[in-house]
Amino acid sequence: MYVQNDDNFDMGSESSCSSLHEIPMEMDLTASGPPISDDETDLETRERRYITYAKRILPHVGLVCLLFAYLLIGATIFHAIEGPNELVQRDYELRTIFGLRDDFQDHIWNITQDIDNRISREAFNSINQEYFEQLVKNIFVSYRNQFINENHLMNKTKGEGLLWTYPNSIFFATTVITTIGYGNLVPTTTSGRIACIIFALFGIPLLLVTIADIGKFLSEFLSFLYKSYRAFKRKLIARRRNSITEAIRKQSRRISLHYRSSSHSHTSDTGSSKNTSGLYTFHHGLTAGSLNLHEMDSDSESSMEDELRIPVFMVLFVLLAYTAIGGFLFQSWEGLQYFEAFYFCFITMATVGFGDIVPTEQVYMFFTMAYIIFGLSLATMCIDLAGTEYIRKIHYLGSKMEDAKGAVIS
Repeated sequence: MYVQNDDNFDMGSESSCSSLHEIPMEMDLTASGPPISDDETDLETRERRYITYAKRILPHVGLVCLLFAYLLIGATIFHAIEGPNELVQRDYELRTIFGLRDDFQDHIWNITQDIDNRISREAFNSINQEYFEQLVKNIFVSYRNQFINENHLMNKTKGEGLLWTYPNSIFFATTVITTIGYGNLVPTTTSGRIACIIFALFGIPLLLVTIADIGKFLSEFLSFLYKSYRAFKRKLIARRRNSITEAIRKQSRRISLHYRSSSHSHTSDTGSSKNTSGLYTFHHGLTAGSLNLHEMDSDSESSMEDELRIPVFMVLFVLLAYTAIGGFLFQSWEGLQYFEAFYFCFITMATVGFGDIVPTEQVYMFFTMAYIIFGLSLATMCIDLAGTEYIRKIHYLGSKMEDAKGAVIS
């Protein structure tokens, strides 16, 4: 019984082993599930592509949005600090000027009413000169503070003409971080000046990083456009060259057939072999010449592709075109002459900022801010491309001079 059980155990173990060997080593885990459709695969691919694009674009867009948010926050702070102070200073200056006017009128009236105490011409002129000097002094102080103008003195403002409006505050914040500084709008309070220092301390580096980022994007985009133009031009030249080469080949075949037929009918075998060999040489020369032409052109095109650089005149043309477009815009917005608008745009993008011409229309202040920031980015791009090209030429001339110096010494 014991042996029989052992045999049974062995048979069972063998059957179990055989069943284990029959289990496949590779199992299709997706066989039980539904098959993946092509639409789902395309959707996943599209989503991955969008995510990749978003990762590339979002840092740049986020940097620009951060800059504009910083400008708006700074404008809000300046408007909150300098706006109420403007009203207080304006009322004080107007009361001072109008008080001098009223005192002068009262004094003159009293003199005319007092018949017994007549004054001389010299005394009358002295009184007038004293009031005139005080009036002129107060008017010029008020004008230097920029809180009043001729409309305020003639009571023609009707509550308008505020200097520290919110659009003007945005424009002031833009001129601070761009280091243009027209000077038509300045903080007069201590807290406003402290806020201006802190705002410029963090805003100027932020602007430099932003315009460098935008300038790099514009440089790559301009390079892409220029390369596309060169590629399109090469395609046109290659198409024209191929048509000319094909015409030459057809003409050479006609000539070959003509000479072969004429050689068989009018010449001997020796003469025909000479003509045929000469014709073969002519035809082979044309073909080889065309092939060599193609090889030379391809080599030159590849070298041009490797050393493709944007010409300096094209960079300057882009900058002048942007300035000219800005001239048309500010001519329409501000009512300036075209040359004045062009002059303002150029002085602004050069960060000179004389302050003799400044934008005053409140409606277009945001567009003015965007034009200035984008223009500075474009100017940075142009200066970088032009500087890189000139530095490359200087290094090239320096290396040639070193080679020439070494050749003379040797």
